[in-house]
Amino acid sequence: MKFSTNLATASITNESGYAVTFAPKDVNFVSDVYDLAEDIRKKLEEKPPEEDKQEVFKIAKERDQWARERVDAIFGEGTCQNFFGRVNLWSVTDLGAPVITNFLMSIIDEVDKAASAKVDISPKLQAYVSKYEKKYGNV
Repeated sequence: MKFSTNLATASITNESGYAVTFAPKDVNFVSDVYDLAEDIRKKLEEKPPEEDKQEVFKIAKERDQWARERVDAIFGEGTCQNFFGRVNLWSVTDLGAPVITNFLMSIIDEVDKAASAKVDISPKLQAYVSKYEKKYGNV
């Protein structure tokens, strides 16, 4: 017997050709990405010390390690090394946002596209759902 989750996959590829593939309709995946995005937003609101450059560097390294662990937990071990090399994920890009933010926005764009895509329901499934809608209301 074969069983298909029928979840489409999407890929984000960097200049070196490394890609991460994910299911943008997977609720667990989407939840993890949005949780990370929210945690990053909170960290961006924190003000680093301005006088002590060594403390700024220390915080940047700690945040980089934290972000790398989170991204690798979502996309698989080694993702950050393959995507970003040694670049600190909090480095600001030409777009004015940190590298980690640009990466997540690419992922979230794919999630949004997948969420807005029309889903064709098979007649067999529609009949099954309709049976329960009549019995229990709109499910």
